[in-house]
Parts: sequence; C-alpha cells; structure tokens
Amino acid sequence: MKIAIFTPSFLPKVSGAEIFHHNLATQLKAAGEEPVVIVPRKTREAIREKGLPLTYELDVFPANVWSLFKRSERLGRLAVAWHLNRLQRRHRFDVWHGVMTYPTGIALVEWAERCGIPHLVRCAGDDIIAAPERGVGLRLDPRIDALVQKWLPRAQRVISLSDAITQEYGRIGIAPEQIEWIPNAVDLPRFQQPVDRAAFRANVGLDPDAFLFMAVGRNHPQKNYPILLEAMAQLQREGRKFQLLIVGRDAAVLEQAAAERGLSGCVMAREMGLESGMELPPRKLLEAYRSADAFVMPSVLEGFSSALLEAMAAGLPVITTDGPGCRDFIRDGQDAIMVPRNDGNALTTALRTLLEQPTVRLDYQERARRRAAMFDWPVILERYRTLYQTLVRERRSTKS
Repeated sequence: MKIAIFTPSFLPKVSGAEIFHHNLATQLKAAGEEPVVIVPRKTREAIREKGLPLTYELDVFPANVWSLFKRSERLGRLAVAWHLNRLQRRHRFDVWHGVMTYPTGIALVEWAERCGIPHLVRCAGDDIIAAPERGVGLRLDPRIDALVQKWLPRAQRVISLSDAITQEYGRIGIAPEQIEWIPNAVDLPRFQQPVDRAAFRANVGLDPDAFLFMAVGRNHPQKNYPILLEAMAQLQREGRKFQLLIVGRDAAVLEQAAAERGLSGCVMAREMGLESGMELPPRKLLEAYRSADAFVMPSVLEGFSSALLEAMAAGLPVITTDGPGCRDFIRDGQDAIMVPRNDGNALTTALRTLLEQPTVRLDYQERARRRAAMFDWPVILERYRTLYQTLVRERRSTKS
C-alpha cells in the first residue's frame, strides 16, 4: 500500500509529532508498505544536508503555498489542489495521512473529498484543543478556527490521541464514527535497555549521587515550567537535596530562570538532537530517562505526551497534572501521581513524596511499566495499517 504522510513539520526537528511520524514511516516500510513523507522543500534540504539515513522516501510540497493560502484563501486552495494532484499522479497513493489540522489537514480534506481520495487527519494537541489562559492553541486565531470548524468535520477519519481531543472533535461537529482512537507508541525493548548511569551523569555534568528529577519538552507556555521551578525552589528552601534535568528545545534559558530562584547548580537544561544512527528518540535521551530517578510533567495541555509514555516505558515513577491530554493517558492513583494543573503546592507535595519515600517510588515504577506495555509499536502499527485498508475499502464501495 502506498501511503502519503503529509506534514508541515518534520526532521531534523525532533519534537513529538516529528519523531512519531518518522517512526511510523520507518515501521510501515519495515512491514512492507510504501510510505512517502511529504514535507516542505527546505525541510528536505535540511535532511539531505545532515545526511540522515532514512529508509523511506521523501517528496516535497512548496512552503510558499502556505503563505499564499494566508493571503488569499481562494488562490491558496487552487495552489494546494494543483500540488496535491501533482503528487497523486506521481505516486498513485492509496491513502493520505494528514498531520495537524492547519494548514495541512484542512487543505487535504477539501482536496481529498472532491477527488474521492481515502484520507485521515491526525491532530497533535494544540492544533485542536486550547488553553486560552496560557495563550496556547492554534484555534485561538479566529480565522484558523473557522477553517478548522468548516473542513475537519468533513474528513473521512480523524485520529484522536486522548479523550480531550475526542470531546473537542464532538464540539465542532465530527460524528463518533469518524473518530479513531489511536494513541502514540513506544519501542518498549529499547527503553528497557540498561545504561551506564554514572557515565551519563558525568558527561552531562550531573552529581552522580543526587536524586534526579527529569522533565522533557520544549520551553513553551503549555509546558508550565515556571511552576515546576517554583516547586523546586520550595524544596531547596526546605533543605532537600536533588537535581532537575530539563530536556527540550530552547530549554537553556530555563537555567537562568532557575538561578533567579536560587537554584544555581540544581537545574540543568539540555537539547538532545538527532544522532547518526537515526534511532528516535535519540540514544542520549534514552540514557537520560534511564539515569533519572523520577519524571515530572507540569503541563497545562498535551495531545498525547510521548515524553510521559517514554518515561513510563523506562520505568520512571511519574508526576503529572490533570490538564487535557495528561489526565486522559494517566489514570490518577493507578499509573502515576496526578496534581491539579497550576497548583504549585500540590506539585511540591508530590515531588517531596517521590524524593523521600522509596517504597512509593518503587510502586509507581512498576505501575508505569505496566501502563507503557499497552502502547508498544507492533500494536499501534497494526491499528494504522488496518485503518488505512478500511479507508480504501470505504472509498471503493462509495465509487461502486
């Protein structure tokens, strides 16, 4: 089966959606399918410059089409249709997999509906749900919101990563039978590999003996890092000893924010990008998970956090919030400790609990491993392959 994965953002950027779709394309190729990832031209150039050894094919979609789309929706739709027709003639795709509601998802739906092309749209999180109090969410832009509400309900299928996304789909008029719940995936055997904790900590500049909290995610308002730093500062004022490693894009400025709270030397921030072997997430990130003692995610909003899943696959006890996306994956009291989002006192208490109570940590480690086992890649891959086949059969039966 020839599968188009149509995305506005891809490698060498290594956020959750980019890593997921690289791994999906890799898994599809290994299973005998023919995925082609369609990316902006500059993205393909960046991949070639880095010499990344991809196993699947790339093709391009001109990024200037999106700027035209913003200036004139009518002209933009015509340009999008022309380029999608060109790609379809070249590859003869059986099914299209759109990534994000805007701009790719809505453009794909309009074209595919008119042409009778099997398709789905997979939303990532803040492209469909929002946290207005933090200014987070694409749909806070009224123009984007109008386009999403107009076109997304006409998709053949939409992928939901969480109950919060499913509920939002319903609010904009998407029928239940159009929604497929397929969560993120994790390579369980890889995240259970042993690592040299002492060597990793030495290389990063961490205390080899300190209790190590870890957080993963770009420095963005939805991640709510300020409340985490405040909680850490409270623990330090109480005389407790620990370190915090934050891994994510643009996270380096958080070290200065930590220093302003008296946390110099306690908080370190790192970016961990692509490596030559092309295993994603990168090996260094895997080593970081396996070298930590606990994981914390104070987010106000997630779609389906790959970092939460990875931390649990690595056997870390987890603290997270009841924010959308987090509360849909983490079952409070069963899989991890959940606190109200934006509640600094509750977060501090949870951190203190894992820091001081080894038996609680061990209990949540085992709970985390059990939960992560439900999301192994072979299980998720087959769900996508089955869905692609279903979409093709539906379109064929409609035409007949």
